[in-house]
Amino acid sequence: MEADPKQFSIYHSGYREQVKKWPRNPLDDIIRMVKKQPSSYMVADFGCGEARLAREVKQRVHSFDLVAINENVTACNMKHTPLQSDSVDIAVFCLSLMGTDYPDFLTEARRILKPSGKLFIAEVLSRFEDKSAFLKGVERMGFLKEHERLLSDFFVIWSFRIVGSGRKEKGKGGKSAMPSLKGSVYKKR
Repeated sequence: MEADPKQFSIYHSGYREQVKKWPRNPLDDIIRMVKKQPSSYMVADFGCGEARLAREVKQRVHSFDLVAINENVTACNMKHTPLQSDSVDIAVFCLSLMGTDYPDFLTEARRILKPSGKLFIAEVLSRFEDKSAFLKGVERMGFLKEHERLLSDFFVIWSFRIVGSGRKEKGKGGKSAMPSLKGSVYKKR
């Protein structure tokens, strides 16, 4: 799907149909979380899809995805956004930790977040073989988990804040010391 607008459009069409079948959409919860923050905050939405977050909150939102599906989205590889270091108050990943290089996306979020920054992650719960290994990896990047909430039996939302220096720890072969995530498998309901 890398930078192929046609495949990206097909993916998002299927995604919209799938969302209609979910008992709850985690993006609705992310929107509520962002709305509770000061209106002066700057937000970076990684893997934004159609940039719904930007349309529904009062904060300024930079919406990033691999392909710009509309004029509100900046097309980029999420491990290299065009934002300056320490320029954003909140980084959001809502069902967007895709690919084996997802730790690089989190490292980029850490780079652009202000020292008081927050990280909101919503993901399909079944993608985590070892949720504690994932959380430890995020903490090694310089984040502290403040809150965890399960949404039905399908999704999890975490809220983190920045602490410490945020060094990216390395494992074998130079890869980030983060576990692989399983692919999302959508079940017929």
